[in-house]
Formats: sequence, C-alpha cells, structure tokens
Amino acid sequence: MKRRMSSEDRDRVIVFREGRVIYFFDEVDEDSVCECIRLLDKIETESNKKDITIVISSCGGCCYDGLALYDRIRQSECNILTTGTGLVASMALIIYLAGDDRTLTENARLLNHQVSIEDFRGRAVDFKIEEKEINLLNDTLVDIISERTGQSVKKLKSETLPGDKWISSEEAVQNGYADELVKNTRTYRKKRKST
Repeated sequence: MKRRMSSEDRDRVIVFREGRVIYFFDEVDEDSVCECIRLLDKIETESNKKDITIVISSCGGCCYDGLALYDRIRQSECNILTTGTGLVASMALIIYLAGDDRTLTENARLLNHQVSIEDFRGRAVDFKIEEKEINLLNDTLVDIISERTGQSVKKLKSETLPGDKWISSEEAVQNGYADELVKNTRTYRKKRKST
C-alpha cells in the first residue's frame, strides 16, 4: 500500500534532523536513504558515544535502498534507537528492525509482506532470472526479520504467504518486533456546560 504523493511533494525529501534525532517520514528510495545515511554519518562524527534516534513513519519502498540503510544502521558505532509511529510498512519495517532498541507508539501499525515488483518488462528468459532474484531477496528479508524478532523463518513465511500481514503495536511487542510500547499519557476531558 502506497501513499500517493504529488510530483511537487516528491521533489523534497522528508528526512531531517533535530539534534541526535533523525525523522524518516518518506518513501524508502535512493534520495531518502542517501539523506538518512548522510545525517547518520554527520551525527557520528560529532560523537560516536551518544545514542542516535531514528523516528520512522513510511509506507516502504525499494528493497535495495532499504537494505543499504539497514546495513549502515547495523554498522554504526553508536547505539541506534528506532521509534515507529503511524505506518511502518514493507522496507520501512526492515529499517525499523535495525535499531538496537525499538519502541512503537500506541497507534502505530506494522505491515509485512512478500517482495513485490511493479511494471516488469523484459524477455521471457528474464522472468526466470527476475523470479530467482525476488526469491533470494525475499529470503534475505525473512532472515533479517527472524534474526531481529526471534521468530522462526517457517512461521514468518507462512504468515505472508496468503498476503499482507498487519501487526498492531501490542502484537509487535508480543512477537519481538518492538521492545517497548509507548502509551499515550495525555487524557482529554469533555468540557462541562455551565448552567
């Protein structure tokens, strides 16, 4: 599932930094990943002893770009904290799982699914080559999820075989996707009418 962006919106990358916090609120693509890696490098040069937080809300995107960011996060000298909020789907889920400590906001939703391709064009022989690559890529992603959550590869594959696997924040904590659920603490009171 993808949020549709206008061409005007696509011209700006929605990845930015405040202090030692990076906000990743964009599709996972070459531009957003490049910006996130640039920001990680910059923050690490300032201090490689303090934690870095990455707040993620993304509909996902390109597997190869996402894996580049996953690898960069896992190679970091700093402790990386990831916080999922809103929608953390597809490759954004893999990036989220790269964190050393992972939290989710109360109403966040995770989405896991098998690798998909769009608009493939090529010769008949290329379809077999493409199928092999997709299967290898899918196995890589399932292995990452298994390693980071403690769930079995068999279980993870069976969950996504019928289609999309939606995961609530509570389920995410129970199944090893998140370490902690950040509950909403603010309460709202109805204003009383004065008589």
